[in-house]
Amino acid sequence: MPPKKAQEAQPDNSKSTISSHQGKWVPLSEQLVTDKKWSAKKIPSDAWRVLWWLTNRMTGSVKYEGEDIIYGVVAGGNPVSFKNIGKTLHPNDPKFGWRSIQRAAQWLEDSAMITRSRTGKGQEYRYNVVNSIRQFPLTTVAGVANETTP
Repeated sequence: MPPKKAQEAQPDNSKSTISSHQGKWVPLSEQLVTDKKWSAKKIPSDAWRVLWWLTNRMTGSVKYEGEDIIYGVVAGGNPVSFKNIGKTLHPNDPKFGWRSIQRAAQWLEDSAMITRSRTGKGQEYRYNVVNSIRQFPLTTVAGVANETTP
């Protein structure tokens, strides 16, 4: 009888990772999920996936003086391209086009769920998630929200 192979170590998903959530997925708030915006007729197919991707890559939270909105900074404020998002969301699809990600990001911005500002490097933007439930130390900044949040 051949010897048994050692079982590969499985990742431990039993520990809380984000906001007391079990597993690797970032939770979305009940208020966001039940929002009437999601029941509209023309929602881009990748809208949920793009919102999840952006929320999952938040690195901090910023609040401007005089505003109630908390902005979740994505990727440390570094530019992110549509192709980078698409490669993560559709890794096995060779015919994937970044335009579906672009449409989803535009719809999320029009629905006031994210903010984005163009960086001047082609299709790269700086993203912020508006009022995410993900918890980070809050940084308060003087002034008003503009196109270049830290």
